[in-house]
Amino acid sequence: MGNFLSKMLGRVCLATALCVSVHQAFATPPQASIRPVEVATVLYEEAARPISISALLAYKSTQKLAFKVGGPVARILVEEGDAVKKGQVLAQLDTEEVQARVGEAEARYENALRNVDRLEQLYKQNVVSLDQLQDAETERNVAESQLRVARFNLRYSSIKALSTGRIVSRTIEAGELVAPNQVAFTLADESKGWIMRTGLSDRKVVLINHGDPVSVRFDPWPLQNFVGRVSQISEAAEERSGMFEVEIALDPVNELRLRDGYIGRIRIEPTQKERVVKLPSLALVSAMSPVGVVYVLTSDNTVETRQIRIHYLEGSHVAVSGDLKEGESVITTGAAFLHDGDRVRVVGRKKG
Repeated sequence: MGNFLSKMLGRVCLATALCVSVHQAFATPPQASIRPVEVATVLYEEAARPISISALLAYKSTQKLAFKVGGPVARILVEEGDAVKKGQVLAQLDTEEVQARVGEAEARYENALRNVDRLEQLYKQNVVSLDQLQDAETERNVAESQLRVARFNLRYSSIKALSTGRIVSRTIEAGELVAPNQVAFTLADESKGWIMRTGLSDRKVVLINHGDPVSVRFDPWPLQNFVGRVSQISEAAEERSGMFEVEIALDPVNELRLRDGYIGRIRIEPTQKERVVKLPSLALVSAMSPVGVVYVLTSDNTVETRQIRIHYLEGSHVAVSGDLKEGESVITTGAAFLHDGDRVRVVGRKKG
């Protein structure tokens, strides 16, 4: 009997313990998990929105050179890509015909001079009238003008460089019969420097001003940073595209040989500033431009959602503004796994 009572008492105690355990399990909810996160402190700053575009490199000043008169090309003294100096002869025509016209004009002018001298003597002797003398003087003046034209054409039967620069293109060949004013060379004036022209939309063109700094990179030198500035901004949009033309002038570069037509990746740093916070892109939990959502750490170590305005992306950061107060903490690493009201534990902090 004693053994039986002992067994029954043991079973009752076991059952009681199980009931207490089950009751405690249902009575005390499990502790919610606390996620480790990193945060960035909200610090507003005045920043400019960079503008990234591409454009072709070109000489600031180019000149199209031609012969004043037509005729066969006798000599070509330069090739494309050659550097030339101001006054250097680039090409010459066969001047036999032009020189013959100069000789003819000289003969007519000398004859007109002699005729005026003769009529002046006769006029003094009252042999000829004043009208006859004046007609001779008019013929002399016309002959003098024709001689100047003939000599001018002779002078421009050769092409000389108008400035020190480089031959960009040559469109004639030796022995070719060219017409008057037919373009023979395009000369780039290297002293005027390099420019790049591109089009900007109305939303972007309002952000820039004359003199805003610019950096440019070209594929031949991917690690070389070329600098310049905004030199011209169109006052009216191009009719077809609706874009505003912007000209960028590069600072002089002596150590590298640039070439017309290089494609450059341009970054304009506008001087007009916006008040923004730069946060790591990880802080964005959703984004539908220009609106996004981030989580902000509250005083009880929980998180709450805030709407922000997205201004622009800059590398691994995003510039934002909106419902964020100076000094608040925005969740960065770990934000993608959170929900509004979740409790967190800060394991790292950065400045925003």
